[in-house]
Amino acid sequence: MGFLFTPKHQKLVNQCYPPGRTPDKKPKSSETSYLLYYVNSRRPKLEKVSTYLVKKSNTDLNRKRSGNVSVTLELLAKIVDNCSENMNIFIKDFINIMIKVLNNNNFNNDPTIVGLIERVLFAICSNLDGSLVSGDSEFLELFKNFVTLYFNVASSRVNDTDLVLKGCLDFSKISNLGTIHQWSATAKNCVTIALEQFQQRHPAYAGATIDSVQSEPETQSLTKKPTITQTKSLGLDDVTDTSDYSILVLNAFFNTTETDKLTLSMHSLIESLLKTPNKELLQFICNGIPVQLRYIVILLFVRQLSSNSEENMIVILKLISSLLTSGVSIIGLSVIDILRKLLTVQLAKADSPLIVKQISVSIKDLNRKTYYKQQSYDMLSELSFKFIENQKAHHEDILKLDLDALFSTTGEECLDLDLYVDILPFVTNKEKLCSLLSQDTPHQVSFIRFFEKLSSLSKSDIELAISSCFKKYKGACLLSGLVYYLNHSQSSADYYIYHRYAAQFLELADYQSQVDYKQSHREVFTKEDLLNYYSDSGSNVYSEKGRDILLLDDHSNSNDVSPVNGKTSELSPIALPQINFPSSNMNGTVFRKQSPAHDIHSIRSLKRNATPKVKYLKTLVDNQKKNETATKSLRGSQSVKSKVTNITFLLDELNNDTHDIKITDPDDEDVIGMEKEDLVRSYSLRMSTIQSATSRNSRSFIPSAEVQKTEAPVDDFKDAQEDIEVSSSTRGRLFMA
Repeated sequence: MGFLFTPKHQKLVNQCYPPGRTPDKKPKSSETSYLLYYVNSRRPKLEKVSTYLVKKSNTDLNRKRSGNVSVTLELLAKIVDNCSENMNIFIKDFINIMIKVLNNNNFNNDPTIVGLIERVLFAICSNLDGSLVSGDSEFLELFKNFVTLYFNVASSRVNDTDLVLKGCLDFSKISNLGTIHQWSATAKNCVTIALEQFQQRHPAYAGATIDSVQSEPETQSLTKKPTITQTKSLGLDDVTDTSDYSILVLNAFFNTTETDKLTLSMHSLIESLLKTPNKELLQFICNGIPVQLRYIVILLFVRQLSSNSEENMIVILKLISSLLTSGVSIIGLSVIDILRKLLTVQLAKADSPLIVKQISVSIKDLNRKTYYKQQSYDMLSELSFKFIENQKAHHEDILKLDLDALFSTTGEECLDLDLYVDILPFVTNKEKLCSLLSQDTPHQVSFIRFFEKLSSLSKSDIELAISSCFKKYKGACLLSGLVYYLNHSQSSADYYIYHRYAAQFLELADYQSQVDYKQSHREVFTKEDLLNYYSDSGSNVYSEKGRDILLLDDHSNSNDVSPVNGKTSELSPIALPQINFPSSNMNGTVFRKQSPAHDIHSIRSLKRNATPKVKYLKTLVDNQKKNETATKSLRGSQSVKSKVTNITFLLDELNNDTHDIKITDPDDEDVIGMEKEDLVRSYSLRMSTIQSATSRNSRSFIPSAEVQKTEAPVDDFKDAQEDIEVSSSTRGRLFMA
């Protein structure tokens, strides 16, 4: 009779168990299918089923029914797969069942039972979203303890490394795993286990090979630097052997686009490499990371520099160099950020020669690959800023070491004149620095800044800088220096060195001898002196441009006094040359742009005013040229515009000298439909026009003598008759033919 009152969910569960006490039982397929349908169609029954399974598993464990325990574990896996959307209802009961099985000494040494638990773990991890359970601290702690217990049983009791690696692989399948901080230690442990097993199965990645890292020889061609598109070496994603679970686990943790998960994995890798620094293992792992995320490896290595001992710092720096010089393709690397962090650590550890030297090597290796255009220029600029910011004398020697290392791996012509002058005093191989100047001719302002900075250099550096500038930019350097030293005529070292190299460049012996004479007497060149060297186009191909520069400066300063004899220059001006010098003011130096001698505004600006027509304006211009007695001109566009828009002025000027243009008098026409205000306005307009014409020209409608005798006219108007009928249709019409 007890059987009749058994709840339905218990009946359905019991029917899934085959009879007998054999250890290799399997759940009945048809009854299991109906049980899954039952719990899916009735969600509240899930909790009852899970509670009953906990009770039944306790009974089977106490009675050592291994067959029933196996059936229970398979039912757990099937329910998790089919009811994953409601997993929060039963998941804690299921984990408690498996923990009891793993803690039972009668079952935790059975590979079959542990294998079935791994099957349930796989189902849970495949359907578990970390972001959904991150707020349930009880579940997080329970699941972490269960996974840890599983690893211990699989490794110590069963002694099956594949089962351990399968558990690591299952754990890696949790979505958003990196966002759950409570499980970060477990994730790192999974990576550590996989790395140890991988090194044991592949001895080539087990030894310490970091000391064999050698920088590329200095004699190699620097113009053929490796780029990010190098031949790809073997990586995790290239391994097709799926029987090695250690590779599958590493691929699951590193070949991912989840940056949080990748960061956890990298921390575990760094800890492993600090114990056995193997550069091949690092390259093998990095080739399995998605190429767009490989820069994270370098970033994490650099961050570890500030939190490790000096010995570990040396190992990390060597690992960084080995990765930068390897065939691993890296994109998106922020080279300047890496350089700044390396420099910060280097200056902070200035008392450690080994770290200083190794960071210098890492900086050199960082520049061996071209990650983006103008990379070398940016790195050299960053070092030049460090020289400016440096306030300690011993730091300058360190920065010089970095500059030489960086300079040795810079092959392209990337320097401009500004950066060239900034780093020239600190470079050891100064002669080679000229070859790095860009082929593109700099802007005039760059030349001016170049000559301004020369005064801060030593005499030997000034000689080298000016000679390099003439060698690279030739005529542009000659003319730009001529412009600069016209405004800075002082007996300085760079002044005479410029003129000496200018004389050598122009091959003028007289110019050369004058430079020696001026320098010995501490005198400067006058404009008359320089014009002698730029007056003969046969001996000086730059004579025309040089003369234009000299005369342009003289024309714009008519009262310029010679700095030597104190006399005013009286040079006949010539047509201004078309040389575009940008207007700027740097350190007191003013550069003037050429300006025309007359007002740039012209009558063409009247096109913006829609009142006068083109034919009227042309008539005005023609009449103005024919009229020799006219005293006014159309010089200012604003003045002309204000006049021609005045209808009185336009009528007056058109009537002044034009007899063939007939102006219709309003009195000659029949006025139709005009009101009082219209009549007054028309008559007043006519009288003001006649008066204006009389005062301006003798040829007018009224004789000038009569006008002089007549007093100012007084308007004498009479009102129109009030009974005039006005049609609304003609309102606004003044004249009709």
